[in-house]
Amino acid sequence: MRLADRMFSSALDHLGLKVAALVCSAGLWAFLAGQDMAERTVGVPFNLRQDVRNLPAGTAVLPAGRAPLSVAVRLRGRRSRLKLLDVNQIRVRLDLDGATVGKVYSPPIIVDPPIGFSVIDHDPVAVRVRVETVIETER
Repeated sequence: MRLADRMFSSALDHLGLKVAALVCSAGLWAFLAGQDMAERTVGVPFNLRQDVRNLPAGTAVLPAGRAPLSVAVRLRGRRSRLKLLDVNQIRVRLDLDGATVGKVYSPPIIVDPPIGFSVIDHDPVAVRVRVETVIETER
């Protein structure tokens, strides 16, 4: 019997056990890799005047009720990276695309986490705002 035939034949010996060992090792790796994940809730500063996108020209956004000063954001990521997380790396914003003057909107707060993190939840979910025309006066 040639060497190549013997090698091929021995590779197929106990094939079921080899496949079972491979499946067990992959499952153990996935379980241990998942152990390193954790969740953390942080308070992210929110400024209604700065954290708004797509505001129509010549307008300003005003709170239609109480505007939050911060947003509680629950993140999921690697435990080691969560310990080093700086809240300034997380961006929260409102998108007022299509907003018109004089109307009250409740746009959802959009949370942009740093790379490697996912947002599990955030509170508040939306903010009631009103879009008004800016009138400049001379002094």
